[in-house]
Amino acid sequence: TLFHLSWSYAGKRPNPALYLNLGLLHNKQGNEAKAKACLRGYLSRKPDAPDAGRIRTVVASFGSTKSVSCVSRSEIDAARRAYQRRGATIDSWVRDAR
Repeated sequence: TLFHLSWSYAGKRPNPALYLNLGLLHNKQGNEAKAKACLRGYLSRKPDAPDAGRIRTVVASFGSTKSVSCVSRSEIDAARRAYQRRGATIDSWVRDAR
């Protein structure tokens, strides 16, 4: 997923743009609760973003939604495992190349 890629490239601290992109993706798919959570995550990490006003307007347009996380614990755990496996794979390539 997008979160998995961000985790491996950003070193466990995803770029705020990830939350914006996930929010826009969830919004396009009609999942307002996830979109709202992700867009709020973006705004909390980058409150002075040039597009913050527009994003706040989008978030306000959702109205009442159930409370969910932008990224679930299982997605975080899967990203962590994939990141760890990738490191082990690279280490084995280096050993094999010697």
